[in-house]
This record gives sequence, structure tokens and C-alpha cells, in this order.
Amino acid sequence: MIELDNTAPAANAIDVRRDWSLTVDVIDTTYGVDSGVTLAINGASVTVTETAITDGRRIEYTPGTSSSYGERITATITATPTGQSTESITWRWTITSGSVEVTDSAPPDIVVVMPAGIDDADADEVIDGVNVVWLDDITHPLIVTDEQAQAVGRVAAEDNCYHTHVRTLRVLRTDTNADAVAALQEGDLVSYTVSALGETLKKAEVVAIRQSIDADDDVIYDLILQYYEHV
Repeated sequence: MIELDNTAPAANAIDVRRDWSLTVDVIDTTYGVDSGVTLAINGASVTVTETAITDGRRIEYTPGTSSSYGERITATITATPTGQSTESITWRWTITSGSVEVTDSAPPDIVVVMPAGIDDADADEVIDGVNVVWLDDITHPLIVTDEQAQAVGRVAAEDNCYHTHVRTLRVLRTDTNADAVAALQEGDLVSYTVSALGETLKKAEVVAIRQSIDADDDVIYDLILQYYEHV
């Protein structure tokens, strides 16, 4: 009779990371186990890495995408003890429900662009024609304005750190997609492009929307957007 040993994730485990990977030893101490062990995740067969071990086979598998928060995962191993009938064993685990907390960690290092008043003589380096000043312990530059630099924080989720970035975008009624902007609500996801910041089709959440009228009685939409960047 086959047995499962060193299962990871463990049977009935909770709070398993979304980016889990699976390892399990399939053994039969009497007959051994034939090659060709199969694995099904939530009923769907997946491709595994199989290695011969004492009395059996070691199976390894890493999904191509992360699981959803709170998702219940069912894994089924099907194997054949040498010279015997095929057997199957199933076990289950649950993905973490997920949590986000604001930390008091220092904000990311920032360099600023020319509008901050950096003269050629004061610049440490020129990047793509922009004068920049390096602050302490910077590993790579993030070019933003002074105002934007004040709107960058840090959050922790599932033991990973993320920078939060806030952008304010202005859309005129006459601009392309203005009708779509007018229909947005807080919490909606949008994609935007700001070439000056090197952000192309950046996905962000709508935090706030303000509608105003300019001197020519035309409508202006100011969007406050927020996105997270893994560090």
C-alpha cells in the first residue's frame, strides 16, 4: 500500500502562501513504486518532476500562477506499487486569507527631477537628460517630483514588502477616453501611461475622483491613483 511522506504543503494546513510549491514522497516499503506517478490539483492533471528515492518516488510541482486568497486546494496522487494495482491518495490545504498592514518602515529612497531646482553643478548624475541627486543608500533611482515623493509609502503583505505610489492624473472632457473616466468610481482599476516617469500601462486603483469646471466652462477630471510595487 502506498504512503505519502514529507508532504508540503502538509495535509489540512492553513495559511499556506499563495505562491506555494508541492513536494511529496510516494513510497511503498514492501513493493516499491513504479515510475509514472501522477498528480491532480483540484481535479486537473499537472506536469510534475519525478525522482527515484528509496522505496518510491519523489514528486515536485510548482504552479504557474499563485492561488487565490482563502482558496481550498485538493491534491491527488495516483501511483502503482510494483506488480500491484494502482492506488490514489488525496490531501488538502487552505491558502491564507491574506492581510495587509501599514508599517513604520522608512519610505523608499527618492531622487527628484529638474523641477525641484537642481542645477547642472549640483547634480550627481544625468539620467536620460534629467539632473538627479543621489540620496544615501540608493540602489536605483526613482525619478519623481517633490510632491509625488511625499506620496510614497511602504506596506507589508504576506511577509513581502511593497512600495505604495500615488499619482494624480488630469483628464479633460475633450481627451480620448474621457467618457470612460467620467464613469469611474472609487476602487475601480485602470491602466495609465506616463512616459516622463517610465510608467507604461501601469495598473492602479482609483482612490479619489474630483470633477471641476475650468474658466472656459469645460469639465476637468482629477484622478488620484495608487499602485503597489514589490521590493
